[in-house]
Amino acid sequence: MIVEKTLLGVGLMSGSSLDGLDVAYSRYKLRYNSEEKVLLSLEHELLSSACYTFPKELSSKMREPDQLSIGDLMKLDVRLGVFFANCVLRFLESSNLPKPDYIASHGHTVLHRPEDGFSLQIGSAAHIASVSGINTIADFRSSDLAHGGQGAPMAPLVDRLLFKDVDLFLNIGGIANISFQKEGASFGYDIAPANQFLNRLAEQKGKDYDEGGQMAAEGQINTSLLDELLAVPFFSSSSPKSLDNVYLREELWPIVDGFSISIEDKLATCVELIVITFRKALNHFKDLKSKKDQSLPVRLLVSGGGAKNDFLMQRLLQADSSIRLELMDIEESVIDMKEAILMSLAGALRVVEIPNLLSSVTGAESNSTGGAIYLSS
Repeated sequence: MIVEKTLLGVGLMSGSSLDGLDVAYSRYKLRYNSEEKVLLSLEHELLSSACYTFPKELSSKMREPDQLSIGDLMKLDVRLGVFFANCVLRFLESSNLPKPDYIASHGHTVLHRPEDGFSLQIGSAAHIASVSGINTIADFRSSDLAHGGQGAPMAPLVDRLLFKDVDLFLNIGGIANISFQKEGASFGYDIAPANQFLNRLAEQKGKDYDEGGQMAAEGQINTSLLDELLAVPFFSSSSPKSLDNVYLREELWPIVDGFSISIEDKLATCVELIVITFRKALNHFKDLKSKKDQSLPVRLLVSGGGAKNDFLMQRLLQADSSIRLELMDIEESVIDMKEAILMSLAGALRVVEIPNLLSSVTGAESNSTGGAIYLSS
């Protein structure tokens, strides 16, 4: 049976760069086959958005949550859930928007271990639902993991459905990931640590982040550091693949931290790591293009905090002289909130029971519909 449905949804995203909780309120108009679970058409409108800074007592624990005792981790889970809910209530009061049909929360990642079949995000959805009075959807990745997938990245979902005029998507958050399509199939994977490392290095100079990439632009690429980073097995492995925050902290960050060079040189080298891995992904994309399309410009959409790093953007656009990259001009609020919009979209699809994780991206046996629903009463 063909069904048409309009949903109002709030998406919440807490990224690994810890730059705040993104809140995006969207309207979706869906037309779908309810028996075959197939989406026929989709319209999206971002009605409002905001970002809320984490209290220091929370962010300090969120940086290395896997180091907490089980009891302290569960306390943090509850406190984050309550914080998320209160942010939504503040947001709804200030924006004067009607109560949404649902909240879709990504939560904050503690461990991502697809090889062991799990990915743990905290920010108690039960408490979000109870405090906010709004049904809440969370734990989106577990279904895909149970089907043998990576549970990540989720971004190709929003890329595929909401940005159909774009060829290539690069999201530069705490971790940089890329996605694209070929003959209806979506491809996507993490490529490198990004703002997690760039921000952490900037903090050593007393700054929250490297504004515009100015410090990185002053540095020199250290080839020894770059070679040691690139020798880590992740960078030579093929997709599907995804990065775990603990893996970054325990395997990659010690390499960066252990070199006795200037912060500026470390920043320049970490930028170059992103550029090199982006170039490798560009070659993957180019290999999948037909010969007749090889000469056409590649329409690139860059989102996440890294899109505002001028030095990084300049280097990325020069990554491969054989490919003409055409940077897409998208509304800034949509770019800033792309991952929170992703969550609200995943929530809308969960409500109508249509797959929201793509097996061609994650390597799962089949597409899956992820998300556990917590009722508000």
